[in-house]
Amino acid sequence: SSKPDGAYLSHVPVAIRDRNGNTVFELSNSGPLLFINLPQGDYLITATANGVTQTKSVTLHGQGPQDVEFIWNNGPA
Repeated sequence: SSKPDGAYLSHVPVAIRDRNGNTVFELSNSGPLLFINLPQGDYLITATANGVTQTKSVTLHGQGPQDVEFIWNNGPA
């Protein structure tokens, strides 16, 4: 989503890499919600909107869903 209005963004490229840097998922046009079923492990998730790239790390323990949110401060393009 974006600030200040909280609008959900779409057309956001997303890449997910495992701890070894291997791409396990990539989508060039996602959003505003994306649900992915991944095995337990450590991942880096990268998303880009309005020319700004964010990366977040997540560890999945196999204990149900985990939310990861990306919020851009520069609003919609």
